Amino acid sequence: MAKIISAFTCMVVALSSFLSFQESARSPNDETIHRILRGETDVIDEAVRTGDTSLIPAIRQRLNMETDQERRRYDQLALAKLRDRDTLQAVFCEIEEVAGVDTDGWRKLRYIGGGFSIRTLATLFDRDPEFGKILKKKKLRRQRGDDLLFLRPSEVALVLLPEFVSNPPWQGGYTLYGSKERQEELQAWHEWINTHGTEIQQMQPNGERVIFSKSGCPERK
Repeated sequence: MAKIISAFTCMVVALSSFLSFQESARSPNDETIHRILRGETDVIDEAVRTGDTSLIPAIRQRLNMETDQERRRYDQLALAKLRDRDTLQAVFCEIEEVAGVDTDGWRKLRYIGGGFSIRTLATLFDRDPEFGKILKKKKLRRQRGDDLLFLRPSEVALVLLPEFVSNPPWQGGYTLYGSKERQEELQAWHEWINTHGTEIQQMQPNGERVIFSKSGCPERK
C-alpha cells in the first residue's frame, strides 16, 4: 500500500510540475511585455507570426497608450490578427459605418483576412441603396494611390472576396453593374458563403463571437 501511495504521490508531483511548466511557457515574461509597451514592433510582429495570444493584454495596453494614429492602426491590426474579439468587432463597425466604401477598411480586411473578412464583406451585398447617402454624409474623398474609391458596397465585396478564397465560385470575369451577369455573380457568392460555413469558420481569424450587424455597433444603433 505504501508503495502505491508513494507512486501516486510521484505522479501528482510530476503532473503538477508539467502543468506549471506549460503555464510558464504560455505566460509572457516581463521583458517581453516591457518591449511591447516601449513600442518595439519586432516583438509584436513575432507575436502575430506565431499567434501568441498571451500577449494580447500587453498589445491592448500599448494601443491605449499610443497617440500616433499610424501606430494605433498598427497595434489594432496586430490585435485583429491575434483574433481579439473586441478589436475585430471595432474593425467591423468601422467598415459597417461606411458600407465598405472607404479604402482604409479594404486595407484592413486584406491584412486581417480569414473568415472574418469574408463574413464582413458578405454584409455589403445589400448596402448599395445607401451608397450616395454615405458618400455625402462622410464626405469621402479620393486619396493618392487609391484605385477603388467610390465603388458601390456590393462591388467592393466582389473585388475583395476572391482574394480570400482559393477557388472562387464565379469564373465569368468582370460583370457590369446592373447587368444580368452581375446578378448571377452576386448569387454565386451568396450561395458559396451560405454553403461553406464550416470552411469559413476554419479560416482564422474567423470573427468568432463578432456580431456582423449594426446591432453589434453601439454608436450605430
